[in-house]
Amino acid sequence: MAGIGVGMLFLIPLAEKSISTFGWRKTYIYLAGLVLFPVVPLNLAFSRRSPEMLGLHPDGDGGEDTTGRQKPSMLVKVVDNDWVQKSWTLKSAIATKRFWFLTFAFFFLAFAYQGTLLHAVSAMVDDGLAKESAAYFFGILGMAGSVGKIILGYLSDLYGRERVNTLGAAMAAIGIMCLISVNAAPAILPLCFALFFGLGYGAAAPLLPSVTADIFLGKSFGVIFAMISIGGGAGGATGSYVAGLLFDLTKTYTIPFTFFILCLCSSVTLVWLAGPRQVRQMVKAGS
Repeated sequence: MAGIGVGMLFLIPLAEKSISTFGWRKTYIYLAGLVLFPVVPLNLAFSRRSPEMLGLHPDGDGGEDTTGRQKPSMLVKVVDNDWVQKSWTLKSAIATKRFWFLTFAFFFLAFAYQGTLLHAVSAMVDDGLAKESAAYFFGILGMAGSVGKIILGYLSDLYGRERVNTLGAAMAAIGIMCLISVNAAPAILPLCFALFFGLGYGAAAPLLPSVTADIFLGKSFGVIFAMISIGGGAGGATGSYVAGLLFDLTKTYTIPFTFFILCLCSSVTLVWLAGPRQVRQMVKAGS
């Protein structure tokens, strides 16, 4: 997942340069070529289609590990044995409050993150930055996101999903506040936005599946997570549209970006209410 941010670092400025030189139509064709020729063959060559291809067993089933892998330094500690022992299906999961807490947490988080990502460059350009500079800062944001995914994902194993998710959302909110105020200090605030928002938003990739797995891990986890993720997809689509609509109505990004900060607060609250720490926790091996 961290590779996404590395791609943003290089691809966004290159795409902006291509648009300025060749136009957006030809740039779309070039991007399609990148997907078709490098990405498809790489996927065909390196994709692993079953756990057995990696010496693993599906759904945590037992068996001797013959791959020679190092023993994990972190293990899962069950806190609520009654909850864990239940064989969760999509039908039974939907009947719980936790399922809906997570669905709406994903919705509000994606609402804020995707809305900000889609409109960040336009907002910086509206505040006086050159398009090339805005694309450059957006690339830095992607790289910061890669760092955030690795570091905050690791920290969530040590200090708990809820705490680190709150930290990530707080950093993203600081970044959005910097974006709102870019014209007050155009030399430093775009960089602050890129670093803070990138680090904070990076927490979503490792934490959202981990939070869901802490609660609903089992043979139906894939379909349960997929259904919860529909909330994230709906939030991302809605947030991007609402931000554009509010900008058209008010001629400023201050209102939608402020609303995004409130959405982050709502998402954090819902994850705390879902309480993954009350079901499973990560602990150091041997502790």
